[in-house]
Amino acid sequence: MTANTETGNFAPRMWKILCLLSLALSYRTYPIRAQANDMATEVLPRRSAELIIPILDLRNESLKECGAPGKSSPCADGPGLMHQEARARKIGRLVGRLIENNTAAADRAIIVLLHYDVGPSEAEDLLTSAIGRGKKRVLPYLLKYRDEPPQIPGRSYPESMLNDREFQRAMFDHAIKEIKDEKSRDQQ
Repeated sequence: MTANTETGNFAPRMWKILCLLSLALSYRTYPIRAQANDMATEVLPRRSAELIIPILDLRNESLKECGAPGKSSPCADGPGLMHQEARARKIGRLVGRLIENNTAAADRAIIVLLHYDVGPSEAEDLLTSAIGRGKKRVLPYLLKYRDEPPQIPGRSYPESMLNDREFQRAMFDHAIKEIKDEKSRDQQ
């Protein structure tokens, strides 16, 4: 009888171990945690990245040569100033070409650039273009990238290239509101 009792106890214990092992192997992360992790590692698609890397590289060159805006700068005059102005003109032309580009890659690139300090008139042009592209084209990107810009493949730009967090949020919120208001006006 003792052997029978031991085998009788062995089966329920083995069953519990198998159940626990099964649970452990099928464990999945909670959706909210998974979404947060996905956001942290989101990488901008290659086609969109190719459109903004030249712009951000020029801006990064300016920061390296001239320092952050508002601080004493070697670009206040002389050759540094000439380099800075030439880069600003190139950035303006590249942003203009991006705005004229009507592809999905350009839609996404425009929204991502709203996070970066590429110049005041360029920021205004990007915002106007984003709003003009409308709900179907850019609203999903505005919502997706609103809180955090994606990583740019093959690049690591300094934090100082980003617009102030409040300014970023204000631009995204303004664009989202304008696009949603446009939708409600269209339905009336």
